[in-house]
Amino acid sequence: MTNLARRIATTLRSPVRRAWQRSTIRRGRDVTAASARRSCLVLAPHPDDETLGCGATLARKVAAGATVDVVVVTDGRHSHRSSVVTPEELANLRATEATEAADALGVPPGHLRLLGWEEGTLGTRVAELTGTVEGLVSELAPDEILVTSGLDWQPDHRALNRAVRDLLPSLPPTCRVAEYPIWFWADGPWLPRPPGRSTGARAWSLLTDPFRATARARPDLVSTAGFLGAKRRALAAYRTQTTNVTGEPGWAVLDPEWLTQFLGPAEVFFPIT
Repeated sequence: MTNLARRIATTLRSPVRRAWQRSTIRRGRDVTAASARRSCLVLAPHPDDETLGCGATLARKVAAGATVDVVVVTDGRHSHRSSVVTPEELANLRATEATEAADALGVPPGHLRLLGWEEGTLGTRVAELTGTVEGLVSELAPDEILVTSGLDWQPDHRALNRAVRDLLPSLPPTCRVAEYPIWFWADGPWLPRPPGRSTGARAWSLLTDPFRATARARPDLVSTAGFLGAKRRALAAYRTQTTNVTGEPGWAVLDPEWLTQFLGPAEVFFPIT
């Protein structure tokens, strides 16, 4: 892509993404009341995904008396490179943060499971992952399963989604499955493209991808009203992600403006079944 085309794309991406987000919300159907009554198994590839994608939904379910189980698959040890904190220490910190976040959302003790798989390995363990999820579903018999979107660009997110999709034929017909978008929502509906595409093709996809994404199944919306405070407290528990805990110049944090995309009037879910 030429420098001019790249500058144009950079300029257009944010307004196009915001327009797509607004369009998605307008198309959505409010399932708040029905969602609150359903027991739920939330599958998160990393500590904080469960809070970003569906923290208010979980808090609402707990308040309504529904059973909520949260399973965080990986340990998050590779989210940062540090000369101060080892990967093992970071994994321990993130486990503590996940426990605090679950508490902030009202998830009862014993209903958070940290599987502790090494971050970044899910793509090579999909069959094992599918078996693990199958065991959880058999044990917990949830009314619904919530999992990260298969359109997120992050490999662990996509692998966990694939594992759940592989399990679909064996799920009870009464079990609802939906995906919650993280990177697909925050970065926009542009899919990864193979190298070597022409500048014109890339520029065209900048405009056509949002329309293709809008053609997906009508999204479900769960209101965050009354539960944004709990979600904010849960997000604040993830100090390694929201603050520079080591003081190192290269320690990346989630930008407050970026986080506001997950603090709107509704959380978004794309039904799979």
